[in-house]
Amino acid sequence: MTDGLRLVLRAGGRSPAQARRAVAGWMARVCGRAALCDLADDLVFAVSEAVTNCVDHAYRDREPGHIRVEGSLSAPAGAPRAVTVAVSDDGAWSEPDRDPGFRGRGLSMIRSSVTSLNLAAGRCGTTLTMTQQLGC
Repeated sequence: MTDGLRLVLRAGGRSPAQARRAVAGWMARVCGRAALCDLADDLVFAVSEAVTNCVDHAYRDREPGHIRVEGSLSAPAGAPRAVTVAVSDDGAWSEPDRDPGFRGRGLSMIRSSVTSLNLAAGRCGTTLTMTQQLGC
């Protein structure tokens, strides 16, 4: 069994790559193998996209803040193992554009990559909580 994941990043251009490396390494420990299964890869992608959204949107028109990535593993008896990862910021929520043009599809890409997604947005920040059932 592995401990949970705790990561605090300064919002910036390198944050998505830092999150990908950290989550991929953690998932390799969770799954017990270096080569991740498709479901774990999908979660790594979803977390990277959530962090990218924080960088692009949360701190618009203000000094960049921090992004927190926290993960935990649950393995209930008789049920598939699942990983939950929350990505949160202290920035301001921006409603997605009705017509996103060439951008603005991050939430739909995240939603299609994980088993479940919950978004909690408020004046003091946004948290995306993603759960992925694992096949390993």
